[in-house]
Amino acid sequence: MRSIGHIANELLRIFLERRVRYAYQRKLRLMRKRCPAFFMERERVEEAAYRNYWSRFGWRVGVDWYRYYRNRSGKNLLSYVPNDVYYCKIERALNDPNQCAFWANKNLFEKHFGIDPFPKTYVRVIFGSIYDGEYNEITIDQARSILISASCDVVLKIAEESCGGHGLTFYLWRDGWLYDGVNSLDLRLLVNAGQPCLLQKIIRQAEFCSRFNPSSVNTFRVVTLRRPKTGEVVVLKRILRIGVGPSKVDNQSSGGISVGIFDDGRLNCQAFDRDGVSFENHPTTGIRFSGQHYDMVTNLNAFAVSIARGVPSLRLLSLDIAMCDDGSFKCIEVNTYGMQIDFLQTFDGGMFDPYTEEVIDYCLERADRSAFRYIRGFYF
Repeated sequence: MRSIGHIANELLRIFLERRVRYAYQRKLRLMRKRCPAFFMERERVEEAAYRNYWSRFGWRVGVDWYRYYRNRSGKNLLSYVPNDVYYCKIERALNDPNQCAFWANKNLFEKHFGIDPFPKTYVRVIFGSIYDGEYNEITIDQARSILISASCDVVLKIAEESCGGHGLTFYLWRDGWLYDGVNSLDLRLLVNAGQPCLLQKIIRQAEFCSRFNPSSVNTFRVVTLRRPKTGEVVVLKRILRIGVGPSKVDNQSSGGISVGIFDDGRLNCQAFDRDGVSFENHPTTGIRFSGQHYDMVTNLNAFAVSIARGVPSLRLLSLDIAMCDDGSFKCIEVNTYGMQIDFLQTFDGGMFDPYTEEVIDYCLERADRSAFRYIRGFYF
């Protein structure tokens, strides 16, 4: 007999999935209005095959996502994942939702992986207490002394549930203290606010990244998969995210653009913004994407895989990685849920190629596993 908790979770799952599907139907309507060319009809045989391919998840799948990716990339592939299927069925099966927030907490990165893969952290705020970069509890005066000794620009990051470049404040070292351009950094205010956060040294990025737009820290988004059949960690996709204009961040939701990087290091000939508008040249610096080549792609892949191997309970990660001016890599963020896939499927095939069938089979087998707990309690 099913408990009240199981029944409540099943009803809540249905409600939330309907909300997600409605949200993406609305998004598609807006996209069609802005960029009707991306939704041009394709051959009926192609569209019917796409519907059949993704109907295995028990939903009636439309063809809008197929048309969108097909028209943007020019490739006829069944492996373009519909966004609503991805968020409701695939991501939740690959990544235990009860583990996602734990692995995405920026204040715990160095506890899991060590200090080297991440930017230098000077001060942390955790549950209203203040710590140094090595997790020793300190006073506000001690934290202030640490920052004065560092005497460098820092970035304030929200440790939990930040996305799209939001939750970042840049402080510049001026006249013996840190200022965001208007106000000075108030450590007491940070502690009293109670929101988990951290202060890190701002990265000096490599020339390859800065050449596209020197005002922003331009990072690589690398997607890794722990293969269901073998447990091997592989890189699925790589893109370079680039800020536009005077922006200090590179996220598409903050006006940035992204350009795909092929396995051999070639950059795609076009970059895209969040609305799907394409750019052959960077809109600020004018640098042309065609002909650009990233020589360190093998090293980038190896760094991403080394991070992903340290997360055994999650199979899919989106890592934001910066390359420093000394050639080293630093992991800026570990994304574990709500991972945007729009810009990842527009230049080199479907999200999970060449492991799409393997991923689908795995997710179908685990559609009802215990990780789908929306409500938890002592009696559930």
